[in-house]
Amino acid sequence: MAREAGISLLETLVALFVIATVSAAGAQILNTTMAGRAQFDDAMTRIRDLELARAVIRDDLSQLARRASRDVHGERRDYIFFGGGDGETSPLLAFSRHGWENIGGAEARGSLVYVEYWLEDGALVRVSPNRVDPARAEQVERRILLTGLEGARAEFLTRGSWSSFAQTPLEDVFGQAFPDMVSLDLELDDIGAVAQNFLVAPAR
Repeated sequence: MAREAGISLLETLVALFVIATVSAAGAQILNTTMAGRAQFDDAMTRIRDLELARAVIRDDLSQLARRASRDVHGERRDYIFFGGGDGETSPLLAFSRHGWENIGGAEARGSLVYVEYWLEDGALVRVSPNRVDPARAEQVERRILLTGLEGARAEFLTRGSWSSFAQTPLEDVFGQAFPDMVSLDLELDDIGAVAQNFLVAPAR
């Protein structure tokens, strides 16, 4: 009599083992793929943030104004351009610039704006009052450009020489009021050191 066809217990266990092994490998591949995609998305977001921050700083430094500004107490600042502070007790950069858009004359003010760059809780922050000479402690625009900073410093190229500090006194308004180039060295917690160089172009 012919033996009846069937699947033995051993064969069933072997099949289950193979299925479990293949499933585990598939899950591992899927997890690795998802983790890689998350890392890629994070890297692209970081690069985008760096590009946006660079665009803002480049735009500011391409419209520099030969103009001293006043603080909220009406005191004239003793510089036209300042750079090289630690970012916490003094600004990394400080200057006035042209090019503020006042579409349709929405506000009774000119096109000048005063700008400072600071480090606040690991973030690069652009600070700007509503007016270049604010009459009081009015609303100030604070824009976070980058987060995750472990440090930042600026260097300045003037007449072929680099320096870690730049301050143009008021009497030099018609001389070389600005450096030729600004280098901003950033230390990011996820990328490391990133150097950003900007040509300085006073507005005409």
